[in-house]
Amino acid sequence: MSMSLIKKLRAQRDDLKTGTITPLLTLMEGGDPLTDAQRDALTTADGEVQRLDAQIDSLTGLQSRWLEAAARDAELDRKAEHVATGLTTSTPRPDERVPSFSQAAAEEIVKLGGTGSLTLPRAALSVIDNRDAGGRPLVRATRVRDTAEPATSTPLLDATAKQPVDSDDYEWEEWGLIPVAGDVAAAEGTVKPEAEDGYTIRQGVLGLVAHHIGVSRRALQDRAGLQAKIENRLLRGVDLRAEARAAAALVAGTYDTADHADGLLQAIRIAMAMVQDKGFTPTTLVINPLDQAYIDIGLLNLSPGPGALAGRSIWQLPSIVATSKVPSGTAYVGNIFDAMLTTYRADSQLYMTDSHADEFTRNRVRILAEQRVSVNLQQPNAVVKAEVATP
Repeated sequence: MSMSLIKKLRAQRDDLKTGTITPLLTLMEGGDPLTDAQRDALTTADGEVQRLDAQIDSLTGLQSRWLEAAARDAELDRKAEHVATGLTTSTPRPDERVPSFSQAAAEEIVKLGGTGSLTLPRAALSVIDNRDAGGRPLVRATRVRDTAEPATSTPLLDATAKQPVDSDDYEWEEWGLIPVAGDVAAAEGTVKPEAEDGYTIRQGVLGLVAHHIGVSRRALQDRAGLQAKIENRLLRGVDLRAEARAAAALVAGTYDTADHADGLLQAIRIAMAMVQDKGFTPTTLVINPLDQAYIDIGLLNLSPGPGALAGRSIWQLPSIVATSKVPSGTAYVGNIFDAMLTTYRADSQLYMTDSHADEFTRNRVRILAEQRVSVNLQQPNAVVKAEVATP
């Protein structure tokens, strides 16, 4: 961030102080009464100085955080360069496609034959643990997807806010309604009200999502098949379990309820209005797949246009998440980014060993994927529960 803007703001502030505020205050201290125009000028200048001070503080804080982030990135680059010393790496040409984590892992496992240490191209790594095959981790890498998305779909998890942490113990904030600033008299010296901190600090421990598969040494020669197993079975299974945790956290929450005797479609529209009334923008509908099907069937004879089916989406909501975790006859409407927080320690990690049970003597290796992740409800007021009214 350039210093020129901060210097410019400071110069404007100093000019106001020396050119307007200081001379007028000197007059007041000398006992000379100020005219109405002078008092207005003093009030205006003082307000402008406060505004400039706040802007300077904000920019200074942003610059400080940017510098800290740049320093952390440089330190990570230095560590990665140190760890990767002696490993065979290649710098891709600008026109080369960087392999995904699963593709790179499959290629290296094929070369390795299931024993020894496993390395990946630098472009697909965050950290390399170059160790032996005695049951210890051989690879810890950040997952990088191909350009084309795989079959895994985690729309609810993707919509939540994200919080990376460095340990399994973590804290998060559960918020109430957004505080609204109060009206303040224009008179100089009026005390401004303090914003209400309507949140509670919660503590949690990250959950572990993991599973593994066994692969024969002969199967290791099939690079494409191995890549498919890593992506579609291991990493997909981790993603699906994390998505299920997000849905379970949403359903377990306590919310205001919108109901309608005519059906779920009408209740969803009322829920949208209730979310908006609380100061949030409804962006996501989470619904049971069968309920979504019934709504679609009921609207088949309607022409696309303004209303419930506009844009081929229920009530024009940008995102619809269908999950069996939501009970039939119920739906959740809200802003999932404001409502839910996903806390994770790292992206999916991959481990491999030939020392599990008797697999070494059976010419097999074991590949394990895991992730430490938890999903919490941090803003219940950003969601409203919709359901069919019972007579």
